[in-house]
Order: sequence, then C-alpha cells, then structure tokens
Amino acid sequence: MTILANNVINAQQPLTIEFEAYEVPQSDVPAIPEENRPNPISQKHWDEWTKESGISAEITQKCLQSLDERPEIAKKLGWKGYPSYNPLGWFVSGISLLTLKPLAFGQFKPDVPILLSPEDEKPAKYLTPKNISYDAIALPVRDWAEVLEDHSIHVIVSEGAKKAGALETCEYPTLALAGVEMGLKNGKLVPNLDAIAVKGRPITFCFDADQNTKETVCDAQIRAATAVKKKGAVVYVVPGWDISLGKGIDDVLANHGPEKVQEIMSTAIPYKQWLQGLERQLKKEPLTKSKITPADIIARDIAEEYRSELAYNNESGQWMRYEADFPGIWNVETHEYIEAIVSQILDAKGIVGYGSHGYVINVLKKLRSLLIVRNWIERSPSELIPFKNGVLEIATGKLLPHSPGYRFTWSMPREHNVLAQDWKTIDQFLTEATGDNPKIKKLLLCFCNAVLKGRSDLQKFLHLTGPGGTGKGTFMRLLTDLIGHSNTHTSTLEDWCGNRFEAANAYKKRLIVFPDEDKKVGSLGRFKSLTGEDFLRAEEKRQKAFQFKYDGMVVVSSNFPIFQGDNSSGLTRRTILIPFSHVPLSRDRRNLNQEFQPELSAFINYLLTIPDEVVTATLMGTNDIAELSQEFWVNQQRTNSIAAWLNDCVIYDPLASTPIGNNKNEGDNGNTPRTLFGSYCAHAKMIGMQPKSVKNFSPDLLELCNIILKWPIQKQQKRSGNFIQGLRLRSLGDDDIPTYEAMLDKTVEDGKPIIDNLNGDSSGRSVEDRVEAETLTTQESGGCGGLNSFLTDDKKTEKNENETKNLEIFTAITSSTELLLSSTHSTSLIEQGIDLPQNPQLDSQLNPPQAEVDFSSFPHLTTNDYRAKEKRATQIKEEMLACATSEELVQFKVESGYNESQIDWVSENALNNAEKAQIETINSISQPTLDFSVETPNLNSGSQEPVDSSLKVGDRRYCPSLKESGIITAMDNDGTITITYEKMGACSYSNAQTVLARTVL
Repeated sequence: MTILANNVINAQQPLTIEFEAYEVPQSDVPAIPEENRPNPISQKHWDEWTKESGISAEITQKCLQSLDERPEIAKKLGWKGYPSYNPLGWFVSGISLLTLKPLAFGQFKPDVPILLSPEDEKPAKYLTPKNISYDAIALPVRDWAEVLEDHSIHVIVSEGAKKAGALETCEYPTLALAGVEMGLKNGKLVPNLDAIAVKGRPITFCFDADQNTKETVCDAQIRAATAVKKKGAVVYVVPGWDISLGKGIDDVLANHGPEKVQEIMSTAIPYKQWLQGLERQLKKEPLTKSKITPADIIARDIAEEYRSELAYNNESGQWMRYEADFPGIWNVETHEYIEAIVSQILDAKGIVGYGSHGYVINVLKKLRSLLIVRNWIERSPSELIPFKNGVLEIATGKLLPHSPGYRFTWSMPREHNVLAQDWKTIDQFLTEATGDNPKIKKLLLCFCNAVLKGRSDLQKFLHLTGPGGTGKGTFMRLLTDLIGHSNTHTSTLEDWCGNRFEAANAYKKRLIVFPDEDKKVGSLGRFKSLTGEDFLRAEEKRQKAFQFKYDGMVVVSSNFPIFQGDNSSGLTRRTILIPFSHVPLSRDRRNLNQEFQPELSAFINYLLTIPDEVVTATLMGTNDIAELSQEFWVNQQRTNSIAAWLNDCVIYDPLASTPIGNNKNEGDNGNTPRTLFGSYCAHAKMIGMQPKSVKNFSPDLLELCNIILKWPIQKQQKRSGNFIQGLRLRSLGDDDIPTYEAMLDKTVEDGKPIIDNLNGDSSGRSVEDRVEAETLTTQESGGCGGLNSFLTDDKKTEKNENETKNLEIFTAITSSTELLLSSTHSTSLIEQGIDLPQNPQLDSQLNPPQAEVDFSSFPHLTTNDYRAKEKRATQIKEEMLACATSEELVQFKVESGYNESQIDWVSENALNNAEKAQIETINSISQPTLDFSVETPNLNSGSQEPVDSSLKVGDRRYCPSLKESGIITAMDNDGTITITYEKMGACSYSNAQTVLARTVL
C-alpha cells in the first residue's frame, strides 16, 4: 500500500493536506506470516492494528511487539512478576529525540483491561513501565533528525501509540502521549515534547472526538499547550468531530479512510481561538437537561428490593449473592460483576443518560453501606446441614425450607433422602481398610461425623499413614464426596506453611486435605493454627487481608511419618494417627469411590445417628486403642530423636533424680554417659539422627514426658546443677525392665487394653478403679447396626469376667513390684537403677498423701520470714535425697554448711513416708571400699612403696560433696591422696575411703 501526502502545513493557516492516492483500504491489509515479521506479532494483535485501527503494515511491523512470556512483560513494566491470572498483550516503544536511540519507556496494552486496585473505578486499558521516567513516544518510522533540524515541519501531539500509528500512516509526524496528563512532569515538558517545541514550529494537539466534553482532558491539554506556547511554538488544536465517525482518529481512519482524517485535521484552529470557544461552552447552560435520580436515593430503592439477594461481607470484604449457583447458598461475586448487576438494574428502571460510569460506582458504594454485614455468622452444621432440597435440622430430623437468614456459604452436593439405609459397600471397605479392627473403624466413622458437623472444637486432624494401595486415598476421596468437592480445598504442607495467599482458600471450606505428603522440615506454625482454632490471616492479591477461624476438619495422608521438624505437643496431641496396611490383591482392585456414590445418602443418615458425646470421647481418647498408641510411638521414634532415646535408654522412676548435663561429647571417649543430655547426644549420633541443642533438650523432654506420655516428671535446680526428677538412665541390671515400645507391643499382642500405669497416669484413681475402667471391652457393629453399637456395646461386660481380669492384672502388677522391692545390690542405687519400687500407683497407696508441711518452726538462723524458711528447708531436703550412700549422707551433714538442728528438723517434719524409707535404705548402703592399705615397710630394703591399687596419678574422680570432678595429682606412701579440682583447687585426703571413686569421668 502506498499513501502519498503533502505534510507541509502552513503555521498561520488551518491545516490543509492533499492526498494524491489511496490505493488499498486499510481493512484489506493482508496478513503477513508471523515468521516473516521483524517483531513477533500475533495474528490477533496484527488485526487490531491493521484492520481495526487502519495502521499500515509497514508501521505495524516496525513498532508492534506481541508479548507472550510473563517474565518479559514483568521486565518491560518493571514489575517483580507478572501474575498468571493477568492477560498477555502487546507493547510499543519509541526513540529518544535527544539521543535518537530506543527508549525503555513504552506502552503495554493487555488483551483484557486489568483492575489494578479495588479502589479503582474502572480497569486499566494501558500500562506503562514502573520506575522509568515517562516520555512522549516517537515511533521509529521516520527520520526524526530531519524533523528536529527543520523547525517548519508540522508535528501532531496525540494520545496513545495506535493513534500515533494512524496519523503516521497518513504521513503526519506525530508524538504519542501515554496519557492526556503525561505531557508534563513536575510542571515541565517531557524530554521528547520539549525537543520538538521550538520557536516557530507548528504543533497541533489532536485528542479524541469528545475531548471538549471531558473536563480532565481539557485541563491537561491546556497545561501542555501553554507550556509548548511558552517555548515559542505555534499551537493549534483540533476541536473535535462527529463521534459517529469514530471516537479516536485511528477509528476514523479504519472506518472512513485517510480523506476523512485529512478533513478532520483541516479543522484545527489556533490555540487561543479554541480556548475562547471552550470558555464560552463552559459558561453556557444546557437548554434542556433530564433530571437523573441521585445515586443515594436510587441505592436505597435497590437495597430494599434486593436485600434478600445481595449482601456485603465486611469480614472478607466481598460481595455475596444469594442462590447464584446453588439453592439456599450465598456465593461470592466480584466487584465488577456486582457493578454489571447494578447497571442492569438501572437500565431496567429506565435510568439512563447519567454519562460517566462514576454514577454506577456511587450507587454501588451506597449499596455497600446499606447492605453491609459486619460479621458473617452461619448456622452451625452441628445444628443445621443444608442440602439441595432443604435444610436438615439435626435435633428433630425435619427438613426445613431454605432461607437467606441462615447465611450458608456451602451446601451438601445432594438431596437429603431420609429413607436411604444401605451403605454396605462403604462398610465393607472400612472393615478391610482397618484390618477388621472395630475400634479403628469406629474412630474413622466418628471422624466422618466430625466432618459433617464441623467439629473443629476437638482440635484434631486425621493423619493416614501406610504404603500405597492400602486405601488412604480412597478414604480421603470418600470424605471429599461426602462433604462435596466445592466445600473441600486440597493443599500441600509446603504451600500452606510457605505461601501467604494459601490460607484464603480455606475460608468457608468444610474440609482441607493434604494428600500424599512428603517430610516437612521447618516451621509448622500455620498448620497448627489451622487445626487449633486459632485465627488465620487470609490475604488475596490486591485485596485487604482479614482474619478468620477455620471451623472445618483436616486430613493428611503420607506413606511414612512426615512431621519431622516439629515434635511439640501442640501438634502431637492434635494428631489422630491411623495406620493403613491392608493391601488388596490386584484382582480385587476397583474404583470404589464410584461404587460409593449411591450409598452416600444412607451413609450420611447413619453418621448423623452417632451422638456428639460419643464422637468427642472416641476422637479425644485415641490413646486407648493399643494399635494406634503403638503406631504413634513407632512414628515418634522415627521423627523425634528424644523419643527414640527415651525408649532405648531411659526408665521412668518417680523417685530417681538424674543430672541433665550440657556436654554433648560426654560419651565420645568410650565412657558411659552419666547425664541425660550426654546420653541423648551419644544415642542420637549412634542412630544417625541430629541431636537437639542443650537449650531445647530439657523443654522438649519435659513436654514429651508430661504432655504426651503423661509421666509427671519435673525439672529441679540444685546448687550442683539441674536435675530431672522422675527419670533415670538404663544401666546394667535393667534388662528385665521392658522399654515403653515393648510394653505397647505386649499390650497389642495380648489384646488387652492399655493400662494407665504404663504411661504414668496421674489421675489419682486407685489401681483397682483404673484396672476396672480399662478392662471394659467394646463391640463394634459389623456394618449398618446403627446407634446401639455406640451406646451399649461399650458396657456389655460380665461382672465375674471383669473381676477375674482385674485380679489377674492387679496380681501381675503386685508381683512385678515385689520383685523390684526384693532386688538387692552391693553397688549404689544410681548405678543399678533399682533404689525403690517403680510403680507410682502402688506407691500412692503405700504412702498416702501427707498433710501440708508447716515451715514456721524451722530454725532459720537469720530470718523469721516463712518463705525463706520454706525455701531453706526444701533445699536441705533435696540435697539429702540426692545422696546415694551412707558415706554421702555423713559427708553432707559435715560439709553442707547446714547446722544439725536444721537437718534434724527436715528429717522429722519435711519428709513423707516414702522419703524417710529412702533415707533409711541409703543409710544401709556403704560405699565400696578402696584398698589403699600400705604394707609394713621392709627395713632391709630401706624404702617404702605403696601397695598396687586401682588408682593412679592422672585418674579423674568425682566428689559428690563438692559436686565437681578433679584429677589425682599426687599419691603419698602414707595413703594421702591429692586431687586438684577446677573450682576448689587442690584438696588432700588423709583417709582414702573418703574419696568416692566410683565414678570415672
């Protein structure tokens, strides 16, 4: 196509351009194959420029670039990233008239307008780069050096790259502003426009046909034209044209050809004349003006009419529409869609001619204030459950009609069928998946009930573990089908804990599933908030964040234990760990979830017959199921290094007190560690696990024992360091004491319930009461038995059978205790680990609680303050009980610094029966004698030599009275030994037996 035009315009006369030829209409521009185009241009963008805007193929080839890679778009715009939900588009840039080199600044047009902020009245059609100074776009289609040199060449200033392309097609040198207000920056002309605006140059402003009707456009044009005029240029303005020809000059070119463009450009008038006409227009009142109803009044009418259909959720900042998709349900709608609804309502009411879209926005803003709901409170699913055909009232079983007042945002994906009863396929699957274990099956049924009723108050989540093909996925899909796919959100632990936008997807969902998870190492704080009824922060891009509490249930599946980075009780106590181990034969595999569909209504009817108190007791009492406790403890050992060490190396002993220590290398030299932390680190290294730091060791150990295992241990601070009361290290002679895992295995093997004394029950019940309570057996329904299986089977036991079982268990406990009581050893109690009975329940009976000690009579030497007396007496008591032999007791009385009256007072008043028995037992145990005897000197030899002994210079020994270890630095012939301590320095012992050498460090 060839277009010849005379573009020399007389600066003192109206524009006149004569076109000599116009060979091919712009709408007939042929499509050039993409591979032959200099810039990558899609066919859609090619047609937009050449057909819809009439721009020549040559100019389109040189200027237009289609962007189909989001990183490239982000780079052009200066964004960190271009979201996947935003559309692609085209980009145009120009050259700098100062350097005649390409500019980074340009104009990007997305294929669909983008709403950058909810506060914007309308979406953006064009975007410009961020953090780059904007400028007028000089398209690279002509010799701009010639234009800069020849001040007589007329230049057009328009808005937008396509309009500049259209005018350049008609041979008008044109600068394109990215926006009508972007000709100036900080009151000065942008560089390219400033370079053109020289004295004597004719410059014409040509914006859209309706420019004189838009106040903002006129103001921007006045400011830019004034600045150009000050530079000495001669300014013209195209006052506008009949909008039916086309709104933009490119529309005119595409619709009517270059002749019409020439005709419009010839109407340009001097700037002063245009300005005077504009002032007259602004002063002139319209002859007739139809009265438009004010936005606030029409908004009130709409609010009253649509109050039951529209609402604004202030909690989430979203518009809600009733029954938009499902009967009886409020659905979220976008702001744009509500705008469209309001616009249609206005059209239906005959309200037209309001001009700007701002009228619709004002109506919508007033509607928001009239229909706002401060807190979106739905009726609880424990009371009402919405179905397609109505709302089921749980208490009465009645099906109520739908109502917007229920505020439901979810619904069951089926109709309620009260007559449905057959769910045998589901029942058979649950039986096989649980290995025909009625207790585990009952637990899964109760969890299904919790999903239906939204029992987030239980603060429990289901964790299914086991190899592939064991039914984990089938059960998770059963839960999803049960509650509905639209009410379920599928996520991953990685996304949930690491993506700040993920929590918003859980808002108003009934079930969140984490299928096929891998090990999660790192913070699980957000996951614990999800399952702990804590507030979650919901954040959507370009939306205001809000907080909510998730009131649904959570289920996780994995092939192995995954919570490796968090071993706190906050997560552990919320976990319902269910092992799936039954692998069906290949011939038995089929699509069970498809077979479940006809039975879901009957399954729901059955689940709703389970009383809430039974669901609560079952899901909160999972430790009563031996198989689950066994699986839980095995998984704990796989993921928690403290649990693995506790199982292998520690014995629960209420009367033991063991130092914590802080030396992680204590066992590296081949010696047996004597502190808890040293033993733990050695064990962790041995099994290939990373040990915790000493700062985290004690808190995690206390939490594991007190909260998870229910062992009432406590941390004690003494002058010699920190101790744990209730634990001791396993040593020689403890082979007959089973590990915690062995006790659980025995419980599962025997098929008997878990007895509380295995995990240190501190409920205060007697042994007989606990044994009787734990030996009650339950019988699970084999299928569709209904409510009776949950209400009566747990109580169907015979009195005589119970008495027999109770007697057997009680006898076993008593025999075990008597065996421990009868065990005697010559070495110290701490070494052998058998100082007193280890059964806390029997100990509570043998030593009933003693009355509270009155410390007012304690003989404190310096004060009469009661708290000071109590503290001093307690300190004496702890140090007395820390002694292991009679020698240590004597040494304590001599070297402790307490007077005899204080020690006697504590012995008489502050010790209970068990503690007095402990002191008596310690008094009966003597420290092994160290043979440092010296033979009679041989007078003939003329020398004296000590007899060979087990001690030698350089040995390290520990002194309990000093609570410190030292090195033997000298051994005299008369039996005197000198030990040098780090803190106390050198100490000499005249009696070798006072050196307690039983501990080699």
